Formats: sequence, structure tokens, C-alpha cells
Amino acid sequence: RLRERDAAEPLTADLTAAGAQVAALTGFGLDPVRREQLTTEVLGKALDWVLSGSPGAPPPGGSAAGPPETRKLLGAELDERGLRLGLERSYRMLARLAQRGEERIELVERANRFRPRTWV
Repeated sequence: RLRERDAAEPLTADLTAAGAQVAALTGFGLDPVRREQLTTEVLGKALDWVLSGSPGAPPPGGSAAGPPETRKLLGAELDERGLRLGLERSYRMLARLAQRGEERIELVERANRFRPRTWV
């Protein structure tokens, strides 16, 4: 339900449902590569949603409001920094699982692109 959706639409319920489905599939033996691919897809859509300032999205760089269980998506805080950290973690895991060197390098570069900005 997230594919082909505009980030300007309210996505809170769909993001939560997608995260729950990925977690449920993991319990049914979803292989690690596919799990991380789905995780990057869901977290990437969530990051687009947060950055667009969409309805119900926490402000970019801000913190999500609400009960603790609603502020996380697939282990990542539902704000820009948390989602970037989650995406970086998933892409690094995909790099570790990659079979070819070129693929591993590309995935590490993607992880670096999503890494939160720092002042150092």
C-alpha cells in the first residue's frame, strides 16, 4: 500500500501496518536479505513522508509525539534522525549479506548517503 503513494498523503496507519507486516513475515522465516530490502523500502517511504512535512508527520529534525510504541517503525525512531539511522543500519546489513563486491560497495555508499548529518 505504500508503493506509488505520494509522500504528501497521510501515511501513519499504512507505515505502521507495513512495519508490522515485515515483523510478522520475519517470524514466518522471511530470509534476511528480503527482510532488509523490505525494511529499507518502508523506512525510505517514512523518511520521504517526514521530510515532506506531510499531515501527521513529525517535523524534519524534530521528535515524534505520541506514546513510545507509536514513535518507532521497525526499530527506528519516527523522526528524520531515527529513520536515517534505521536506513543506514539496514543498508549496512544488506552490504554484509551481499554476494558480490560491487554490490557490497554500492550498498555501503547508500548507507553513507542516509547517515544523519553531523557537525564533526
